[in-house]
Amino acid sequence: LCQKSRQLPGPVHIGSLVITFADKASYMDRAGELTALLAESEGRDQVMIVCTAENIYKQLPPNENIEVTDELLKAIGKAIPEALLKIM
Repeated sequence: LCQKSRQLPGPVHIGSLVITFADKASYMDRAGELTALLAESEGRDQVMIVCTAENIYKQLPPNENIEVTDELLKAIGKAIPEALLKIM
């Protein structure tokens, strides 16, 4: 996570998944698990990870795009309940 922003970078296209963590430490604790869950999906939807406390975000590269499905959202929600998920 390297970029600081007062708001999400634009434009975030329709079909983006924004995953918000309270802080960077929470994200880092779950990064491996999240990466494994996202790796199971391939598609055209972008993924952005946001850490609220530090006001930073990370947009995953296009080769890590996913397909946002109900199953994927449920899997992330079950494995990482502290993460807030938003589909844009």
